[in-house]
Amino acid sequence: MKKLIPERLAIYGLLSILGTILIFHTLVFVQIIPYEIVWAGRMKSVEEMRQFESVSMIINSIFFLVVLMRANILKLGNHPLKIKVLLWVANQTKKDYN
Repeated sequence: MKKLIPERLAIYGLLSILGTILIFHTLVFVQIIPYEIVWAGRMKSVEEMRQFESVSMIINSIFFLVVLMRANILKLGNHPLKIKVLLWVANQTKKDYN
């Protein structure tokens, strides 16, 4: 398999992107950024926004955790099965919410 970029660059790139996304969703959640401009304007109330943003932050946090584990930055007995289970949980959460 041909590597286009080094693994470390990909990991730190993902951590940067996921961290930025988490900060953005936190700012929406605390209403610093108006919720009317996110989620394609589908949200009609603050309660609905809090549900959407909570799910989004949980899913993105799981992915952030998985990348930290893959990079061995966070060591929780990084067994490949543990990473697969975390990805499965994130995927099921996303499916249940849609």
